[in-house]
Amino acid sequence: MIKRVLLLLALLLGAVGCTDTPDSLAREYRNTTNEGLDAMMMVTSDRQAYRMNVRVFSTLRDRYDALDKKLELVRSNRTKKEFITEIFASDGVNLYFSELEVNKQRYTLEITRLRHLYGQYMDRERKRLEDLGEDPEKANENDACPNLAKIMGKGGLDSLRNQLTQPKLLQMVTQFGSWKVEEFTALHKKMMDRRGSLNAVDVELVW
Repeated sequence: MIKRVLLLLALLLGAVGCTDTPDSLAREYRNTTNEGLDAMMMVTSDRQAYRMNVRVFSTLRDRYDALDKKLELVRSNRTKKEFITEIFASDGVNLYFSELEVNKQRYTLEITRLRHLYGQYMDRERKRLEDLGEDPEKANENDACPNLAKIMGKGGLDSLRNQLTQPKLLQMVTQFGSWKVEEFTALHKKMMDRRGSLNAVDVELVW
């Protein structure tokens, strides 16, 4: 009985994996990342920081983890050659990789702006304490901007930053050359021909 249940679970998991493709997962990765970056742009106050944290930032880690697990399942349901071929032929994957550099720049701009906003809140809190005759150096971020501090602190945007700097899909692709697939060179050349319009920085980053 237990063996039958385990077999049924395995079949169900396999079926779930079959509904996903590198193309569809690349689209989900892109959508999740763009949602996170758009949420950063929406943070113009501590109140907005609270809203974006509840709606977006607090869910990013779980969403990325779920996508990574789906990607592992897709990989396990294909041979190495099938997986490489599908990745290289996917317009969605190519678009995902092409957006990485742009999204890194977006993240850099937004994190710089948010740090400036954080600094303004802290300056305001120091001024408030000074006006009260208290030591301005005792200014506390939990009093000044607790929600913005939560986003800027450890864990706040880590999952988004990690997705931009070391995404699982890119890690898999960089391993393709060591998989010893006979047709790899031809498949790689065909893919690079399709990406001929991309600049050198992008090609170096991705492949």
